Amino acid sequence: MIPSLCPDACRARRETLRKQVSSAHAGVDALLVSRPEHVYYLTGFLHDPNNINNRAPQYLLIDADGGASLVIDGFGPNRPGLALMAENGIEVITGGWAAFDPLVPRTIAAARAVAAELGRRGIGRLGAEPAHLPRAAADEDAVVVDVEPLITRMRRRK
Repeated sequence: MIPSLCPDACRARRETLRKQVSSAHAGVDALLVSRPEHVYYLTGFLHDPNNINNRAPQYLLIDADGGASLVIDGFGPNRPGLALMAENGIEVITGGWAAFDPLVPRTIAAARAVAAELGRRGIGRLGAEPAHLPRAAADEDAVVVDVEPLITRMRRRK
């Protein structure tokens, strides 16, 4: 039996989600997962095993071709757990964006970094969790499709 949060199981979950979104919502360029519990479910990454409520926001970006990136603010690349993301097939994009302007909250700084990454990739139609997505994380012109019901349905099956 494969442990529930091993790299292979997480990779399989991401692929299942990508296929379900592709089937239910044609034309979605990428998925952006922002709820910490969903990021954990799809990557196995938890910044602090004692507290799922982040001090630093994290976003999981899943491309239409299945590639995945974890965008996280406030941690260096040597943070425990981040090294395992490469084993899990996930690119880590990290920075201290909030440190550049102390008047900008960490959540907004990380959301802006995500928006810049989405813009760099040319994402126009985004599958996301709109109830948990900061407005700064998605371009005003982007079409946002709610994929949270699909993730919730996946998580019900244990």
